[in-house]
Amino acid sequence: MADADQLRRETRELLEDLAALDRFGRDDSGGFTRLAWSQELLDSVHWAAGRMREAGLATEIDAAGNLIGRWEEGEGKAVVIGSHLDTVTAGGRFDGALGVLTGLEVVRRLRAEGFRPCRPIWVVAFMDEEGERFNSVMLGSRAFVGEDVPADEMERTDADRVRMGDAMRNWDREFSQISAAKRIQDVHCYVELHVELGPVLEAEGFDIGVVSEITGLIGLSATLRGVTNHAGTTPMVGRRDALVGAAEAITALRDSAVASATYMATVGSITTVPGGANAIPGACTFSIDLRATSDPGLQAARGSVNAILAQVCEAEGLTSTVTETYFLQPVPLDTQISDVLSRAAEREGLSYRRMSSGAGHDAMLLAPHVPAGMLFVPSVAGVGHAPEEFTADDDVARGAATLTSTIRELAS
Repeated sequence: MADADQLRRETRELLEDLAALDRFGRDDSGGFTRLAWSQELLDSVHWAAGRMREAGLATEIDAAGNLIGRWEEGEGKAVVIGSHLDTVTAGGRFDGALGVLTGLEVVRRLRAEGFRPCRPIWVVAFMDEEGERFNSVMLGSRAFVGEDVPADEMERTDADRVRMGDAMRNWDREFSQISAAKRIQDVHCYVELHVELGPVLEAEGFDIGVVSEITGLIGLSATLRGVTNHAGTTPMVGRRDALVGAAEAITALRDSAVASATYMATVGSITTVPGGANAIPGACTFSIDLRATSDPGLQAARGSVNAILAQVCEAEGLTSTVTETYFLQPVPLDTQISDVLSRAAEREGLSYRRMSSGAGHDAMLLAPHVPAGMLFVPSVAGVGHAPEEFTADDDVARGAATLTSTIRELAS
């Protein structure tokens, strides 16, 4: 294994790319906001495409907004390295971006050493992995594998009431053409490098995580409805306050997830109608994110939501509706690809552990179709989806070395 100074020297260009990407979408919080189909994301995709072309890759932005850089050497189906450039609001600089830019770094290194791949090598930045703007989570990888994307997604609106279909047109893309993004038939296998977004690797002192499975996800939008009325003239007893009901439901859902120890439940956004300081909320809509590593765990979580909302509505005189915004089954990753990743870490003299991913990733869309694997590098203090998200340069270097060794083996 190279010493730390050599690793940093070898990783200089990758670190410079990360710094250059920082100018796209940096906000006042110190974080980064590059939401799906936004100008900030488009600017970052065009910049990344330019860097890919400088490395000798042919580039395209497909009908779903995925950026694909192709090293068209060798024969047959491609070895694909992928992740995403979009972020959550005020997100970190590593989530997704590190995987794309490390894929590009792998191509540069292999070219520099004179490697001749037996298969094409692609680097892909998938559109809308985060799904925050339009609740269209992993749109790009869904289209890439040929999943039917419901037409009603085009009608979804963001916080500024911009339709998804109109946002796509700002990229010169039409929702009706999204099926043209299907490319899974051209893929031999898939590998994704990502920051852990959790504390395990740092806490246990491992250099690398080899992901064995990815948690399943259910996204829900719940609305409780009561009666809007004046805050000063309506007696406290007998109010039908939708926000009070939502608060009770959110707390109960948290307590249920803690007690079960089989699933996770998170409410990340909430809005009220009419939204005035002196009006009792007559409606309250909030997101619910459910996660579990097994289908029974996911179904238990869904059942808990139904029971809690029914109980709260009866107690507070409310009604409820729940809409499913996304559903992704738990996905095991390919054991042979995991073995290749493990051997690569060993060749680099790095410590590693097998682990589950509590976050969803584009790999979970590709894994049911082709052999797929994931590589984690540590996140300092386990922070993710926040401006404080950080991965040390040495860990970036170790991840790049391991991914290069992995792709060298897979494309040989």
